[in-house]
Amino acid sequence: MMILLQSSDLWLTLLTTCCLSLLLFYVLKTLVNLRRNIAKVQDIPGYWQLLSEGFIRIPILSPYIAHGNSDVIIQLLKQEQLKQQQHNKDSNSSNSSNHHHSNQLCIRVSTPHRNNILFADKDSCKEVLLTKSSSFVKPVETFYEPFNIFSKKATSILTAPDGPVWKNHHVVVSPSFTTNNLRLMCQAAIRATDALFHTKWEKLLKSSQESMIHHQTSLGEIKKDGFVLDLEDYSDVTLAVIGEAGFGIDFGIFSETSNDGKKFREALTNVIKHDYYQRFFFGEGLVRKMLARYTKTDQALELMSEHLNRYISQRQEEFKKDPEKPLNDLLSQLVKANMEEESNHKLTLDELKSNAYIFVIAGHETTSTTLQWLMYELSKNQKTQQKAREEALRIGGPELRAPNFDDYASMDYIHATMMESLRLHPPVVSIVKECCKTTTIGKYKIPKGSTIYLDAKACQTLSADFNNDTYKGTDFAPERFLDKDFKQKVISSVSWFPFSGGNRKCIGYSFSQIETCMILCRLLQFYEFTLLNDESKKEDKIVDVPGVTARPSSNLRVLVTRRR
Repeated sequence: MMILLQSSDLWLTLLTTCCLSLLLFYVLKTLVNLRRNIAKVQDIPGYWQLLSEGFIRIPILSPYIAHGNSDVIIQLLKQEQLKQQQHNKDSNSSNSSNHHHSNQLCIRVSTPHRNNILFADKDSCKEVLLTKSSSFVKPVETFYEPFNIFSKKATSILTAPDGPVWKNHHVVVSPSFTTNNLRLMCQAAIRATDALFHTKWEKLLKSSQESMIHHQTSLGEIKKDGFVLDLEDYSDVTLAVIGEAGFGIDFGIFSETSNDGKKFREALTNVIKHDYYQRFFFGEGLVRKMLARYTKTDQALELMSEHLNRYISQRQEEFKKDPEKPLNDLLSQLVKANMEEESNHKLTLDELKSNAYIFVIAGHETTSTTLQWLMYELSKNQKTQQKAREEALRIGGPELRAPNFDDYASMDYIHATMMESLRLHPPVVSIVKECCKTTTIGKYKIPKGSTIYLDAKACQTLSADFNNDTYKGTDFAPERFLDKDFKQKVISSVSWFPFSGGNRKCIGYSFSQIETCMILCRLLQFYEFTLLNDESKKEDKIVDVPGVTARPSSNLRVLVTRRR
């Protein structure tokens, strides 16, 4: 018995020793890799952490590069900018050989796995996106593969790697965004917005007339009859638009007439809400499968796939019978362009479905987020709201005619308001690239394998183009975009790039901008918006909430009233 106990203790000791040895080896290997990566970029000011990408902000593990940590990064970049300004002042940089790069804004966050390098100045961003773009590729496997929901090989215009595969997608997808499609989208946007008014807002206003809203804000006490805006209303509107302009179907959001469309919409919203993060953080393993079963995302994905198979098959049959059939929704144009391609360049069925899914993400999620931020800024800046409303009323005339595609060219102030909102609140905060060959950006050498973050929010706030004697970068001032030369300058110089830039610029950027302006114009023709938040209080302050896009926090309270 004694011998057995001694033998058991020996095995336990050996097992413990092995585990501790493996743990020590892992720790040492991690530290060696971290030190090696830091050495590669030691001339770049920065920091280090142990995780490549944290789910949340955790000291040492992920204090910098973490989900929803954009405000911390911006503060670090601001600190670096102040250091540079002081250094330039002390050293009289006008005589320095590095004067050309004295305004370069860059920090790095090294991890054991890779170096993360963040740029927030227009010259560096322009080099990465345009002049030296061949040295940088999309990090498909790291960041974009979770969008390939039908299979890993079923890429899309968003997720395809740079090269021939992406070119095939671009050739097939780009014809979808025709003038006829944009006209259809404008009509759909007005129909959806008016439907929101009639089915919900007017009913809420009618019931609110019986009791006045009393609310204390930083601007004083508000006494009005109205209702507090539900931010999801804009998600409903933009989803209804993409249903009609994207797929040619009624999602049944504002009516009960389309049961089939409603089922498809419910499946889509489930997948959008859950699938990306399940795949991003847990891959294709058991944990993701368990989560997908719990959230019913696996069922939603199967239903969504079945619907898309049917919709695509229907379009193919229709175009075989009549190649000139006037179907202008995005899916129809996508199917038609693919049928006209040579066989070796055709997209597979799953690739067509992947692009259709990206249409929803890009055409619904980003526009909805933009509208939510616009409501925040306009409700806070009443004079700006009134100027935009005057333009909307001028377009509508005495009868308050709904705007259409042809009116878009005359929406100068509304368009400027949208651009200013996108400057301060880009739905996608950072553009991510991977350095595929060692190159130099500004004064810094960027080693191969580094992950590059082009921080659109930081660049568009800190850039000298937006900080002058008239306006600060943090000011909400659409007037700056009324100057057409200035507008063109900041776009071409990559001071303003909420839709990315270069070959991989968002292919539907015009669709999104025009849709936003149509909906905003219609909103302003009938309603007024007032911010109820007292942002002098920490708990009432509006912040970014990370997700597929960076939305305003749910504590945003905007009072909606009829236009006086």
